[in-house]
Amino acid sequence: MKSSLKLHFLTPFVLFLFIFFPSNTLASDQWILHFKNASDLEETKEFIIHTHEIIGSVNNSLLVSGEKPHHRLIEKIEVNYEKQAVKDEIPDPLIQNQWGLGAINQQNVHGLFPEKPGNLLKDNLIVINGNQELKNSSSFKASKIKIDMSELSLSRLSIELSAAQKWGFEARDDNGDLISLNEGTFKKLDLLLPHDLDTSYIELTLLNSQNIPSVFTIEELSGVDNPIVAVLDSGVTMHEDFCSNVLYSLSKDYTKEEMDWAIDTYGHGTHVTGILSACHDNGMGISGALGNTPIDILPMKVLNSRGAGSDFQISEALYDAIELKVSAINISIAGKGETLLLRDAILSAAKKNIPVIAAAGNYNSLTTDVYPASYPSVITVSGINQAFQKVNTSNFGWEVDISGPGFEVMSTYTSPLYKALNGTSMATPYVTGAAAILKHQYPEDLLIHTRERLFNSTRDIMTKGFDLQTGHGLVQYSPKDWAVQPEEKFEWVNYRDGQPLTLKELHHLTDRSLLQKDLLVYANGTEISKTKIKSNYQSIAINSFTKPTVKLFSVVLDGNRILHQSYLNLTQQNALSDSFTDVPTTHWAFKEISESNKLGIVNGYSDQSFKPNQSISRRHATMILNRLFQWDSLESMDSMFADINDFDFISRHSILSANKEKVINGYSSGEFKPENPLLRSQMALILYRALQIEDTTDSKDLKFSDVSSSDEFYQAVSSLTKAGIITNQDQFRPYDEITRAQFSAMISRSNQYLTQKKKETAQ
Repeated sequence: MKSSLKLHFLTPFVLFLFIFFPSNTLASDQWILHFKNASDLEETKEFIIHTHEIIGSVNNSLLVSGEKPHHRLIEKIEVNYEKQAVKDEIPDPLIQNQWGLGAINQQNVHGLFPEKPGNLLKDNLIVINGNQELKNSSSFKASKIKIDMSELSLSRLSIELSAAQKWGFEARDDNGDLISLNEGTFKKLDLLLPHDLDTSYIELTLLNSQNIPSVFTIEELSGVDNPIVAVLDSGVTMHEDFCSNVLYSLSKDYTKEEMDWAIDTYGHGTHVTGILSACHDNGMGISGALGNTPIDILPMKVLNSRGAGSDFQISEALYDAIELKVSAINISIAGKGETLLLRDAILSAAKKNIPVIAAAGNYNSLTTDVYPASYPSVITVSGINQAFQKVNTSNFGWEVDISGPGFEVMSTYTSPLYKALNGTSMATPYVTGAAAILKHQYPEDLLIHTRERLFNSTRDIMTKGFDLQTGHGLVQYSPKDWAVQPEEKFEWVNYRDGQPLTLKELHHLTDRSLLQKDLLVYANGTEISKTKIKSNYQSIAINSFTKPTVKLFSVVLDGNRILHQSYLNLTQQNALSDSFTDVPTTHWAFKEISESNKLGIVNGYSDQSFKPNQSISRRHATMILNRLFQWDSLESMDSMFADINDFDFISRHSILSANKEKVINGYSSGEFKPENPLLRSQMALILYRALQIEDTTDSKDLKFSDVSSSDEFYQAVSSLTKAGIITNQDQFRPYDEITRAQFSAMISRSNQYLTQKKKETAQ
């Protein structure tokens, strides 16, 4: 059996010949050659590299480049197709353990950057040693290198020698002025170039250990134009799975370990760096979240061998990163204790539009008083597991912006070379990677735009909408969603709707369109700030408030034109509502008045009275309604009502907003008559329109003897009664002036109605 198989497949007349063949169907570079008889084989065997038992080399005289082999004795030629074992090839062997990459849809990055980053100087003509022109394609010897910059934009220059030694090199511009200098004992040294560098050429001078210009054998001269991500951590090791974009030679040790560079003596920083930027598809280890994205990584060692570092060290590294104009800063560090030094460093980054991404911490407690996570403008990251639930140890709270994979995360390490770790430290670089790619794709974006693209592209997990465990949701690498043009012009970055009021200041980010415009801020209808926006980041000091709920309304004006308006409802857990001397607990509307007052919707008077039986004017009614419904569609303060121009801003804004929403109208005379008392029937119509309440025509249970189906307000009264906002009684008294007590009761019930509708919508 064995012999017959041998004769069938390996007849001496079937020979194998290696040759180049430019066909997509050819799996190898071999041909199967058929001969008529053994004598023909014998005559041509000098050309054959493989027969039954003979192995030889190809004689080029038999080959015609780019064509099939030709010879008079060859009777038939076949392509020697190659077959493979049926198994999955995994370019990065441990990628199957990286569940987090799939969770964030990191594969989408490969579509953006399918190829490995290239060398922008490869094959460029350079001048060495003053006069010799050379193509930069292989190793060469030189002491000086001149690079033409007329058509180049570079962020970094790197030189790699044939062997490690103590050396350095400097770069000078066309005026001979020093641009940058680096020295060390690495094979490869890097230089960062200024973003605003204006020079026709750069001249590099290589220096020996005595800083004397000397000739070296240069294995590679490379140039890139990459954004930089600063990783503030325990440093980094020279790992097998890191590419040339990890800038060892520019790294720095800020700890008291006093390393020559940011050598990782703890392991944490190497793990974080690997999650972010381990080499993709290099045949070993893992793949970083950045994939092939051309982004440089700058390790900054702020944690020692115990994994500890001070605010001073972190701040020092932060300021250096800001000076270098990095695109993003990763801080997988968390701890108790606030310092003005670190806070100011964080805010300095915000002013320069640099996103700072920090870990929420691993105490399974509130992020309040955890830093840098709780500093304004920080993008704070919680951790989730494979079930898309919060990691048990992950902190949570109002400060959490977004979440990332933070459980059993496989990455590079010191020893062993790869290791799986848990924590928000691991979740953070997934978010940093997304932020860095966004800065690469949209370099002109301000910080407010980067945040919007990042938060609007998340995957909503756990509770619908924003939640304290995962923030806006799980970070997603979604180029399609990222490409949506940002619309946000203004963002409060230290408070969200419903958050407890603890900091006595408000921090905001704005876009360029709002610079030099007027910002007005109101709390419960009272102006608390009027400033001009002078920067993309600013803060506003605020005083204490007495009510449990503080309704903030902010508006940005350009003359009469409204550029932005938004509402923010904050809570004060220890604040008590004002008690009114003329509203005893036995008053029929005590509960509703108290509730409306606690919510910051209805206020009393400075003498601690409420005047429950006093009528309410149309002007005051619209102000209160605006606090409840928070209308934000008004585009201009230009008024069609001549009788409201002398009122304060918030009164005019409320009236014009209510009118634009088609909730309340003016009179045929063209006036609004703001001081006219509001009637009960008018209030019914206003609430009916504002609540957009479901119509009801079933009036068999309606008790009001003074309401007829022919009345304009009939449908409004009927629907509001069914919704429980109007109490079903013998009489409605539609033409009576509505009292402050009655108005407050209807406002309180309307608020309950809106709250219930929101709950139903969220389910």
